[in-house]
Amino acid sequence: MMRTVPPLVAAYLADLYRRLSGADPAERADIVDSVREHIDVALDELEHEPTSDDVRRVLADLGTVDAVAAAWSPDAPPDPTVRRSVTDSPGGIVLVALGGSMLGLVLAPVSLALLVIPLAVLVLAVVASVGWVRKGAGWKAWRTIFVATVPVLLVTGVVTVGLTAVFSTTESVGGDPQPIVSAPPAP
Repeated sequence: MMRTVPPLVAAYLADLYRRLSGADPAERADIVDSVREHIDVALDELEHEPTSDDVRRVLADLGTVDAVAAAWSPDAPPDPTVRRSVTDSPGGIVLVALGGSMLGLVLAPVSLALLVIPLAVLVLAVVASVGWVRKGAGWKAWRTIFVATVPVLLVTGVVTVGLTAVFSTTESVGGDPQPIVSAPPAP
């Protein structure tokens, strides 16, 4: 389908062309042509004359000019609009997991009395895992929450079970279980 180039697309492609000014001229022309073709295909799939809102949506789906240029050029600086997460690096994952483990140690004694805390953390871990897997908006935040809550659950669970085992130990004397008494018997 032959149509005139919408002004928003022309401006986007001109910005992209300028952004790729450091690239080889032939490569720059190929990149802009590829992006133009991608936009044309997306607009043709609409099966109606695209409105300004349609064009804006297609361009938004494509990404910012900086993001597109960075995807095509390994020397381009990173897109400043892309937010990084602490769990983007292995070191960040370790730090968040260690923080979760420390929180688990703090919460373990309290969780003996209040079973609500481990249940709430379990629900949070499940919700975070679903948010992370779906890769929707904010999926990196869900990943960070998941990485923090799993150690909380594990440490709290292990310490709670250990404390329960220590404080509920009984001693068998004569076949009848007797509680451990720390005071000496009366004379």
